[in-house]
Amino acid sequence: MKKALVTYQGYVQDIRDPGEHFEIYEGPDATFVWVDAPDEIQKEWTLEWSPSRQEMIWIEREGAFTSNEVARKVAYGEIGAQLGQIFDDIKEHGALSAETSVWFAHIQNVKNLIEKPVYEVPITMEEMMIRANTMEPHVDNPHQISTPELPAWKRYPGWKGFGQ
Repeated sequence: MKKALVTYQGYVQDIRDPGEHFEIYEGPDATFVWVDAPDEIQKEWTLEWSPSRQEMIWIEREGAFTSNEVARKVAYGEIGAQLGQIFDDIKEHGALSAETSVWFAHIQNVKNLIEKPVYEVPITMEEMMIRANTMEPHVDNPHQISTPELPAWKRYPGWKGFGQ
C-alpha cells in the first residue's frame, strides 16, 4: 500500500511509501491530504465518485483527459498567430496555395492528426447535474472533480477520517 497526496479535486500530487510521507496541515479547510492508495498508483490517476459504489474510486488514467474539440483548438494555435502565417504566406507567394502555404499545411496537419469532434445536443443544467450524479467514472470521460465543500478524500475509504 502506498500513500498518495490528493487534492480536494481528486488529483494526485505526490506518491510515497508509508512512513516516508511528510506532515501536512489537515484542518477542516485543507486542500490536500494523504490517503492510502494501491501500490501501482501513478500521478495521472484520479480519485472520483462512483454512484453505483457510493464511494470514491481510483481511475487509472494515462494523462489528463482532453476532448478532440479542446485538442484541435490548442493545436490550431492563437488566431493572431494564424493570421501572421496567412500574411507571411501571401507576402511570400502572392496568394494562399495548398501547395506552398505554411498556414494551410499546419491546418491540414491538425485536421489529419486530430479527429473532428462530435458535438452533442446542448443539455440543460438540470440534465448536466443528473449526468454528473449518475455517470460512472471512466478513463474515456472527463474527470468528475470534487469541490472544496466535499473534497475527494471525505468519501474515500482509504482516508484515515473516512466514516467519521
